[in-house]
Amino acid sequence: MNEIEIYSENLPDNIQDISKFVLIGREKLASVRAEIRAINKLQIAEEVRNQKKEEAQLLAEALLDAEVKLGELFQQLPKSVGGRPKEKTADSSVDSFIGNNHHKSACDTTVTSKIDKDINTKKEIIQNLGFKQKQAERFETLAKNKDLVEQVKQEARENDDIPTRTQVLSLAKARKQMQEQKEEEYKEFCANSEKGKKLFNQLVDSLGFIKRLKSEDIELSMILLDTHLSKDIIEDIEEVQIKLTLLKQEAQKYKGVKLWQDK
Repeated sequence: MNEIEIYSENLPDNIQDISKFVLIGREKLASVRAEIRAINKLQIAEEVRNQKKEEAQLLAEALLDAEVKLGELFQQLPKSVGGRPKEKTADSSVDSFIGNNHHKSACDTTVTSKIDKDINTKKEIIQNLGFKQKQAERFETLAKNKDLVEQVKQEARENDDIPTRTQVLSLAKARKQMQEQKEEEYKEFCANSEKGKKLFNQLVDSLGFIKRLKSEDIELSMILLDTHLSKDIIEDIEEVQIKLTLLKQEAQKYKGVKLWQDK
């Protein structure tokens, strides 16, 4: 536990060291969780259980922080660096990425400039570090949702629980879905808003035209129409009257409300 305890206070910035910490730490956390389950089953002293639970909580928090850092570093990796890789050992891609910059900070965006031409793809580097592509994607999701990581850690402390990556990913998924839904709703609103403005302008023009009609103009237009057309016009006017009543009722709801800004 010595290495884990040291890193929980001061996590490494180097991609290779932090990868090792995460891989070892996850195995250690699984082991501590198993010990806690055994303690609960055997009903061993509460003090021993509390010690193990505190150890699991601290380790779980440190692992989340480490995975956030790893996600930040993975985000900096280019997906492809040209050329086919030369013959190399299992760790040469990782070593090329690290170069002589062993203590580079995770926040230093110049870290990718150290990548050697030997490196083929981001996927290759991730695999050589001991992770699957899906795991790397999860780490990057953590890095994009640091506030949710802190939220899960805080809630776990308040509830005397162990924070998990699954909780953060679940919240991040819900957030993404909500954002996508809002984007769709906004697009629909914009489309309906434009349609509404066009209809509104057409309505205003039509009402303006009717208001400007003089009685003699109406009489003349009726004289020029034959009997059949006059009957159709009457039906149209009756239908318009019904629509105007509905329109008036809706307009009353928004009386005094400015729907669009004046130019």
